[in-house]
Amino acid sequence: MKNSVIGRDIVGGLVKRHTRIILFALFNAAVIGTTAFFDFRTDSQGISRDDLLGIDPRCILLVFTCFVVAMGADTLKYRLTLGGMTGRRAPLPLAFKVAALGKYYDNITPFGAGGQPFQINYLMKRGYPAGEAGGAVVAGFLSCQFAFIFIAIPVFIFGSGVVDTAALLAPAVLGFLFYAFVPVAAVLFIVSPALTGKALGALLSAGRKLRIVKEPDALRQRALSALAASRKAITDLTRDIRLTTAVFLLAITYRIAMCSMPFFVLRTFGSELDYISVFCTCVFIYLCITFIPTPGNSGVAEGSFYAFFSALEQDNLFWIMLTWRFFCYYLFILTGFAVISLDRPGEEKAGGR
Repeated sequence: MKNSVIGRDIVGGLVKRHTRIILFALFNAAVIGTTAFFDFRTDSQGISRDDLLGIDPRCILLVFTCFVVAMGADTLKYRLTLGGMTGRRAPLPLAFKVAALGKYYDNITPFGAGGQPFQINYLMKRGYPAGEAGGAVVAGFLSCQFAFIFIAIPVFIFGSGVVDTAALLAPAVLGFLFYAFVPVAAVLFIVSPALTGKALGALLSAGRKLRIVKEPDALRQRALSALAASRKAITDLTRDIRLTTAVFLLAITYRIAMCSMPFFVLRTFGSELDYISVFCTCVFIYLCITFIPTPGNSGVAEGSFYAFFSALEQDNLFWIMLTWRFFCYYLFILTGFAVISLDRPGEEKAGGR
């Protein structure tokens, strides 16, 4: 009897401790189940034996290669930003953990807002001052935002033909504005802090009148603090043009690798779509889901994939989507979870070689 009570206490403690993870797993299971239901309702055959035999393992390897390239580029990016802020070479394992944990918390928190605060806290616990840790993380974040804008602009100009309806193009335009807001605001704050502060105040006041914003003054102060941190990170990083260029190119590499995944997934299942069309479509998908508040944009990411690729005249769209989501989403979560489980505090310290 006593052992059963102890067992219940242990289980109860584990459940309370990992409630967020459990709810997150259940949410994602519900999303996958729902998309499977709608897909199989229209295609009751599911995936056949011939489909399984027709899967090209070389393309799966290329999808995994995209993941490795993305993870590697992000790791090197944080190693460079940490070095730029401290003047010392950051340990490669530490940079990898910062990158992996950032992706992990981005993918399990609403709006992807959990990654940067945790990365800063993680670095501070390993001996980095708050200013250096915050500057490195903010610089890494902004470089990724700028890189996506850099890619999205020519996609809008030359690749909008892959979007055949205004219903799909409209959220992509909104997503682009959402994506560009923070980087553009940071640049404007560098050029004219006073004007940016007034514009932000006017915007928040309008939000209060529309009953969208409850405490505009407090929110304005937090926003200005964030912009000040972004300003310092940008100015510190841009003092070294070669470093800035390297960080930006790594951010571009990360974005290209992520947007290349669907092409190789589709090829795995026998699709003959060309690379440019699939790449542009993936950019539009990311634009459409960037302002979705669910963890990792779950639900809408899967739905957007269906909406954009529904014109494909082939079966197994559910399995294509699930394979894509595993590599671009769940594999990052698994990597971050492995780092959390295996990480030992004190293994790397600031200024390591």
